[in-house]
Amino acid sequence: MGGGSALPDLRQKLESFPWTERLPFARQPIIQTVQPEMVTSIADPHDMLKNAQDITPMALAYQAIELQNENNVLERALYRVIHNMHI
Repeated sequence: MGGGSALPDLRQKLESFPWTERLPFARQPIIQTVQPEMVTSIADPHDMLKNAQDITPMALAYQAIELQNENNVLERALYRVIHNMHI
């Protein structure tokens, strides 16, 4: 759970939900609030990311980085194809 985990009674409701009866879970899921230090793919050199409400911006930053990397790979592949075709 991220920033929404601060909503009243959310954890209690999730923990008491009959997961294994209604969904194909082998056992009851462990309900845990995600904290910024658990996200290893985003660096925080100034130690500004402190609590669960920072998880959503971290996820958006991660997606932006992934999209940029994906575009670079596609651009390089397209350049190689064009170069090999001598266009």
